Amino acid sequence: MLAVVFVGLALAVCATVAMPWPSDVMGEPRARLVPHWQRLVATPLVAEYVAPAPDAGWVWRRAWDGLIYPVLLAGIGCAVWAALRPRRAAWVGLAVVGGIGAVYGAGMVLYNGPLVATPGYLIVLFAALLVLLTDIKSNVEF
Repeated sequence: MLAVVFVGLALAVCATVAMPWPSDVMGEPRARLVPHWQRLVATPLVAEYVAPAPDAGWVWRRAWDGLIYPVLLAGIGCAVWAALRPRRAAWVGLAVVGGIGAVYGAGMVLYNGPLVATPGYLIVLFAALLVLLTDIKSNVEF
């Protein structure tokens, strides 16, 4: 099951780092496809409009954009932890990472980056839940 988790994490990391995500610049008339880091800092691509003041929803989306990088690192850490010392806590961590990532990407899944990242997170989530619920690995210490 650990190989499946690593495939899901690879999908999520590659989609976040290399694929285009929708821009979320305040006042932009329509979303453009930009790298995820540019979505995070919300730099305008064209200054042809006057950006209104940020509202609470926009700030909340920037917080989610920033949170996804520590979530990815935690997922890689939990996967390595599960590979080296199979413990229940590592698989619970992977389930949490998969759930948070799936919720993050699900709202934007019509765009390229989230379309690849969300199934990656779901693979991690379902693999971790399968291990936790069925004790598929006999050496997992509960």
